[in-house]
Parts: sequence; C-alpha cells; structure tokens
Amino acid sequence: LDSSQVQAFRLDVNAIGPGETVDVTSPQDFSQRSGGSVVRIENSNILATDSGFPVASALRVGAGTIEIDNSFIQTQSAPAASVIHLSAVDAIAIVGSAVKTTTFTAVEAGGLQIDAQTLSTDNSVLGSQVGDFGVALGNSGDVDLTARTVALTESLVFSSGLNTSGTLPTVTISAGSGGLGLVDTSVINVSDTTGAGGDIVIRSAGNILLDADASTPFIQTNTAGALDSGDIRITADGDLAGAGPYQLFSITTGSGNAGDIVIAARDVVLSGTDADRLELSSSTLAAGQAGRIDVDAQAGLTLSAVDLFTVGGLGAAGAIALTGEDVSL
Repeated sequence: LDSSQVQAFRLDVNAIGPGETVDVTSPQDFSQRSGGSVVRIENSNILATDSGFPVASALRVGAGTIEIDNSFIQTQSAPAASVIHLSAVDAIAIVGSAVKTTTFTAVEAGGLQIDAQTLSTDNSVLGSQVGDFGVALGNSGDVDLTARTVALTESLVFSSGLNTSGTLPTVTISAGSGGLGLVDTSVINVSDTTGAGGDIVIRSAGNILLDADASTPFIQTNTAGALDSGDIRITADGDLAGAGPYQLFSITTGSGNAGDIVIAARDVVLSGTDADRLELSSSTLAAGQAGRIDVDAQAGLTLSAVDLFTVGGLGAAGAIALTGEDVSL
C-alpha cells in the first residue's frame, strides 16, 4: 500500500511465498508462513472499525517481512474490542508511524500484538488508548511486543485508559537471545483519571540496554485516583546497562499506592553524569504509600550518578534494596 486510505470492518493483509496458502476462514493463523514475502505500507492511513455493529473488528497483517513507513494505523472499538496483530516470520520495521488501538465508548480498546524475529522502530508510536470526550469510557488494551531482537529508537510504547474495572492492561516488551535496546524511547502505562495503572514488563533472554542519547526518555506507571499504580519490572538473563538521563518512576497523585520498581540481571550498570543523572523513584503525592525499589544483580552491581528515592506524601515511603555479589556505589 502506498499513499492509500483504507477503512474496513475487518482487514487481513497477507503476503505469502511460493507454495504457501492462506485459509480464508482463519487468515490470522500465521503458523505456516515462511520468509521471503513482504508487506509494505507507506504514506497511508488505515482504520478498522466495527462502526457500531456488535461484532469485533480487527486488523491483521502477516508476512515474511513487514515494513511500515510514514503511516497511521488504528482500530476503533465501539460495541466490541478491536485488535491489531502484526506478525512476521523475519522482521518488522516501523518508521515515522503510529500503530494503535482506541476506544471512544465504555468498551475496552483491543490489544496490540506485534511479533517477529526482529522488531525495530524509529520515531514511532505503538499503543492503546481511550479517547477523551469528558465522559466515562473504557479501559485501554494490552500492548505486547515480542521478538528475538528488539531495537526501539526515539519511540513511544504506551497504554493509557480509564482503567476503573476489569482486567488492567499490561505493556510487555519481550526479547529473546538477540537482546533488547531502548534508545530515547519511553514506555508508559497510566490511568487517564481515577483508575488504576497497569504493569510494565520488559524482559530479555539476552542483554538489555536503556540509552538516553538525544532526549530524556522515561518508563512510567501512574494513576491519579484511589486505585494503585502499576509495577515496573525489567529483567534480563544477560546484562543490563542503563544511562542517564533515563527516568524510571511510578507515581500516584491520589490515595492509591505507587507501584514497585524491580530491576534484575546478571551484571547491572546504571550510570549517568552530573548533568544527566539516571533516576529510579516510586512516589505518592497524597495518602497512598510509595512502592519498593529493588535492584538485583547476580554478579556485579554498579551505580554512578544515579538518584534512587521513594517519597510518601501523607503515606509511608517504600524500601530500597540493592543486591549484588560485588556492589559499587
């Protein structure tokens, strides 16, 4: 698709290689795909919406490789949650684009699922959100990004909704042995108003890099009401390196509790500079309690120009635990 406008109830885009077939009764089954086929979406707008009909709409794209450039892709839920699923055998590359699920009613926004061997983004937005018309609306959906290698640059991954009932959304970024890198990329899971904040889970079977090169990115859970904010959990089977001015924080401005922050890896190096300090904080500005901060290294733990703090407003502050075989502060 190039320079195109597409609106559909359900839209399935499938690129197949020689000898492959698509079951049109279940086009979302990507298990039999092989590499070699390509779907390119450039300079285009795509909307999948149920238009008020009581059957969920969806947007699904499957191929060997998926390339999205300078495009806007969205589902819109009305009486039923509408999902987006991008699945590639090899790679998905998203540049200068937005891919998100939305709701403008009390119905939950659908989930966003992206899976490939390699996932890369540059200057892009991936997420799920609730529109704001000044009335009670539904929850945002889960965001699940999974690949052997994940490299997100100057991007935003988010779930933002009312989140007052039901299952809370989780933002998950999961990498295999190829590792996970977030460069100038923010990740948020927040409640718009009085609801609860869902969790953020970032994990890798390899290494994790959190790098702030040209901005001040943040990883944030937040809520403004009586319900709790979500936790932030970042874990790697390999090493984890974080550079300032990256900011990791959980906060509540109401009576709910702030979430915990957990970092665990083989070697952990968190480092900033006097001008660009790295921050980990769990705070509440009202009656709620602040969460814990746990940094756990199986081997070495090094902190340099890092600010760690928990602050209770009217409530109690949380504990901070630093653990490693060799700890350097």
